[in-house]
Amino acid sequence: MKTLLRSIAWFTLLAALVLPACGGGGGGGGGGGVKAPAYTVTYNGNGNTGGSVPEDTTNYEQGATVTVLGNTGNLIKDGYFFAGWCVAENGEGTTYTQGQPFVMGTANVTLYARWFPYSTGILDIDFGEGGIVTTPLGVDTQDEARALAIQADGKIVVAGSSFGDFALVRYDENGDPDSTFGIGGKVVTSIGEGTSDEAFALAIQADGKIVVAGSSRDGANTNFALVRYDENGEPDPTFGADGIATVDIETEDIAYALAIQADGKIVAAGYSFDGANADFALVRCDENGEPDPTFGADGIVTVDIETEDIAYALAIQADGKIVAAGYSFDGANADFALVRCDENGEPDQTFGTDGIVTVDIDTDDRAYALAIQDDGKIVAAGYSFDGANTDFALVRCDENGEPDQTFDTDGIVITQVASPVVLMRFDEARALAIQADGKIIAAGKSYNSTDDDFALVRYE
Repeated sequence: MKTLLRSIAWFTLLAALVLPACGGGGGGGGGGGVKAPAYTVTYNGNGNTGGSVPEDTTNYEQGATVTVLGNTGNLIKDGYFFAGWCVAENGEGTTYTQGQPFVMGTANVTLYARWFPYSTGILDIDFGEGGIVTTPLGVDTQDEARALAIQADGKIVVAGSSFGDFALVRYDENGDPDSTFGIGGKVVTSIGEGTSDEAFALAIQADGKIVVAGSSRDGANTNFALVRYDENGEPDPTFGADGIATVDIETEDIAYALAIQADGKIVAAGYSFDGANADFALVRCDENGEPDPTFGADGIVTVDIETEDIAYALAIQADGKIVAAGYSFDGANADFALVRCDENGEPDQTFGTDGIVTVDIDTDDRAYALAIQDDGKIVAAGYSFDGANTDFALVRCDENGEPDQTFDTDGIVITQVASPVVLMRFDEARALAIQADGKIIAAGKSYNSTDDDFALVRYE
């Protein structure tokens, strides 16, 4: 009996050692055999100067689907923006964006961050949908953005109009509507009961409050209109009446430009039409939206140059003097027009003639943009029409309003953007900026006999 028990024990031990090694035992032969190889996906910052790479801890078999991770660790690289991932360190080869799938092959995979310098003009895939954001403000409304500003915290504020009302949208850095602003990132403001309101200009104060300027029409008259909002998009009750200030100068008054002085006072520029003539118009109000009695007459300055004078652009010099630019039309020709006044709204006698400079380039010349260089020289941009074609036009004058002879040869530069073979050429500059290196960029549109295109020109 003891011998039999010892034999059974030895047999059981032998079976325990042998059967697993042979893949035997257990209900139908499953659970044994050689496992398939597993592969990994590693993310590489590729020269990042901050943040951390995402980590994928999954082991993938050949043929498994891999879902690419996003920039969850907020990778950054000075002077560059993140543009997805690439299988090659130099950015050449297959590229991927967040959420994009691929099939695992037979080797480990390393995905390198793709970096592009901010100046490339390539759409930022981290912004909106592939770099593009569109925002409806209502159902079947006509929405148009006309002004843009970037807050100190990187949020983006856009102003314009929606079906006859002032409209603002604020986005975060990724192009998503900011839920802390208005309702879902949107604010729509009616200036008055039954009015038709349009916003054309936007500025952000040092305290983060947002000022918008434009016009409000009540059926008979059109007035300058300014609205100030707090950081949450609520009308600021400390400004005007419930955040709204309107200024009635004549029958039709429209503000196209806006600037905030260093002392917090707000200046708006545009035109005022009395039924016969349109004049440059400037309005300055204090921080509470009240007309500034130290500026012109009750906070209003109008400048009569010719029959039709309209200001589209505005800038405050370092010395506090105010410059407005637009055009002046005498019934036959329109010329670039610049007006400079001192801090009290008086014509600056050191600038042109009685504070006015006009530049006759051709038959119809109009300025839409303005910038002040670090050396005090003034640059205006717009277009010049010779009776057949319209071209980009830039004018630069010195601090006294004299043509700058170092800018081309007479202070005037004309640039033909569209091809010379087109039948009709309409090139218009509508915006202007000066780079840190002093180069000048003008932006607008170019018509090539078929359609309008964005157009940018840079000057040395």
